[in-house]
Amino acid sequence: MRIGIANIASETSTFNPVPTDMETIRASGIDRGQKVLEFSHWGNHIAGFLDVVGGEEFVGITRAVAEVGGPLTEEAMSTIVGWFTEDLREALPLDRLLLSLHGAFAGVADPDVEGLVVRRAREILGDAVIIEASMDLHANITGKDRKCQPGSWATHSPPCGQSRGWTKSGRDAPGYPAGRDQTGHERSQDPYDHPLLRYS
Repeated sequence: MRIGIANIASETSTFNPVPTDMETIRASGIDRGQKVLEFSHWGNHIAGFLDVVGGEEFVGITRAVAEVGGPLTEEAMSTIVGWFTEDLREALPLDRLLLSLHGAFAGVADPDVEGLVVRRAREILGDAVIIEASMDLHANITGKDRKCQPGSWATHSPPCGQSRGWTKSGRDAPGYPAGRDQTGHERSQDPYDHPLLRYS
């Protein structure tokens, strides 16, 4: 099975007067193609995807992230979505697409940057390919997301600090008591082991 992995994310504060531009994105990290898979330290979703799914053929698509900031500029949004569109087409054929998003990435021209990314992916992949996304617990699930994804899961603990911390290779990551997550729950080997909600 060929599984594409992309990471396009930021946590936007609409009260922040400083916009998120391409300089901000470059400072936080841009990767395209297979280099996306190299960005897999214990605290990110890409690491969680690789650990949990394992044994499949992974195809890196696009990674463009920014730290918490103001809304994404129109130029930056056009550039990022353009890269993602180009990289996804080059990666075809795919059997599944895993998106590491945040759920709170807003732009000046579109308040739902991640919804735009998911919609673009669906246009390229068609209806037969499963698209799944990981998001923060305070994500904004919009109509664009729901129309393009078959399901969503809620977990006991925030995925942003536990993506690899929940998996075997990083379960004793520094900063958390052995065997426990941020909320004091027993840490699972699998971030999807304790679903509180699933819809399809």
